[in-house]
Amino acid sequence: MPLREFIDSYPSQVSLLGIQFLWTNRIQEALSKGKKVDKQSDLDKKKKENDAIMTALTAMCLDESIKSKLIRTKIETLVTI
Repeated sequence: MPLREFIDSYPSQVSLLGIQFLWTNRIQEALSKGKKVDKQSDLDKKKKENDAIMTALTAMCLDESIKSKLIRTKIETLVTI
């Protein structure tokens, strides 16, 4: 499910929990690699993926098409936390 659709479909707490689960899962996958060299490159890849989520959330905050103050506040809260 796309990030925007997920955030719009669920309350703030569930959206936050989903993003935290995604982050934890990605980092756990990278850390479970056997070799140290692979682990570092995997961590770098996962960091870029997680940074992309933050970039998308930031872009949503600046999106003028969001008319609902509640949705905008939810997205701002996700970025802050």
